[in-house]
Amino acid sequence: MAKRVITLICLILLLAALCACSKRVENLDQFEQLVIPAASKENISESFASGVYVIIPHDCSAELVARAEELVLGINEKTGLNTYLKYDNESTFSSSGVLEILLGNTSRIVSQDLLRTRKADDYLCTYDRGALVIGGRTDEATIAALERFEKDILPSATNASLMHEAAHFEYLAEYDLDTVTLNGFYLYDYTVNADIELKTVADVLTKYILQKSGYLLEGNTSADKSINIAIDEDATHGIATIETKSKDIYIRADSAYGISKAIVKFADLLLSENEDGKCAFELNEKIFVEYESEKAELLIGAVEKGTRDSVEFQSALASDLCGVSSDAVIFLKVSDIFVDYFKYDLDERYDVILSSERGEGDRAVVCGKENVSCDTELDDGRIYVDISERDEVVWSVVLLESYDPDTVEAVEPYNTLLLIREDDALPPKYTNLQSLSFSFGGEAHVYRILTSQDILELTVTEGECVEIDGSAKIFWKVSVASKYHASFKDLQNSLN
Repeated sequence: MAKRVITLICLILLLAALCACSKRVENLDQFEQLVIPAASKENISESFASGVYVIIPHDCSAELVARAEELVLGINEKTGLNTYLKYDNESTFSSSGVLEILLGNTSRIVSQDLLRTRKADDYLCTYDRGALVIGGRTDEATIAALERFEKDILPSATNASLMHEAAHFEYLAEYDLDTVTLNGFYLYDYTVNADIELKTVADVLTKYILQKSGYLLEGNTSADKSINIAIDEDATHGIATIETKSKDIYIRADSAYGISKAIVKFADLLLSENEDGKCAFELNEKIFVEYESEKAELLIGAVEKGTRDSVEFQSALASDLCGVSSDAVIFLKVSDIFVDYFKYDLDERYDVILSSERGEGDRAVVCGKENVSCDTELDDGRIYVDISERDEVVWSVVLLESYDPDTVEAVEPYNTLLLIREDDALPPKYTNLQSLSFSFGGEAHVYRILTSQDILELTVTEGECVEIDGSAKIFWKVSVASKYHASFKDLQNSLN
């Protein structure tokens, strides 16, 4: 009887030991007990002479692709295993004898689960659910993790074991702000959505949040909540709004400039620490942000033919050029004498100068600051003047010799002013147009200003026509506010 009892106890202990050995270790704290077995050629089907798949995100950088290729060669050299590189949207051979190494933020569920809460520069190396995960949410973090793996782990790899005990690692970067919550949710639960025209403005917000807190909101596919930035056609001009609807955030205004002002307000509230040193913003009530439209400034002038060699005339012209803060100056009617005589003077004041023949010896001259680009089509007298911010055109001026429906239709949907020199009446749909009229030597000239649908405000102030020593000059100060015109530099400066 005693022997039976002893035998039964031994069987129970043996069964418990077998169960403990078969238990999968998934906790990082217990990782030191785990040895990852590398696949060998003997236990792989002959039709798939492969032991390791290195998987990378299908949209990763060329630098990460190159580093992954180096890893493939390194594993093959150290272990003798057949190792292949695959994108995460490509199919792979599934077998218990095959190991997947997931680099970075792949579409695999295990990658998404492990990296979802990580910040931009965080990275790890761990074994979970049959896969070795190396990297972080950004390609840069993944490359940093790869460098550590190749330095500390890969040199000791063999065809029996790719990783030894206690070989896992984790790195948590430091940021100005530790944790940030919005309406009770961590920021890694959010992504940012914006109209295509507002992408540059939205990028300023996401990069600022990234810089201060490390949270990645741009392209966050694992997020179930969103911060939505959009132009609202029905919004009251001069008032932007920030509000919560359901679990999502909405930032809206009738212009990009209004959006930029609301973004500054939102970022300030979101990233402000409370008395406990935490950032925990609760947006319970709709916020109204008042602003005055930002306007681009343009100086349009005409200078009559004449000697233009008097000191008094030059002084008066220079006063006009320097007396207004403008992005560009456009001379509608000048002569070769003017262009040649004032070339040096214009060079001193402006970075861009474009002169275009416009018939009968008349020229149009464009002078612009560093953010102005110009182009011309001599065959039809068109001149394009683009005012840009960070290499993106925010509004344009197009000079036309005469009304051209095709040209007008092509540019009208954009942030454009069209200056058309024509005596004939324009189509009926153009009413209440601003006109620039002047008369030199008894000859009348009229330029009409057509605005695109995205122009919110347009103000034209006519200067006095002055004649000095047989030469005359006249200038108009044009102030324009566009729906998609915002100063990104000012936005960045406001946030920083």
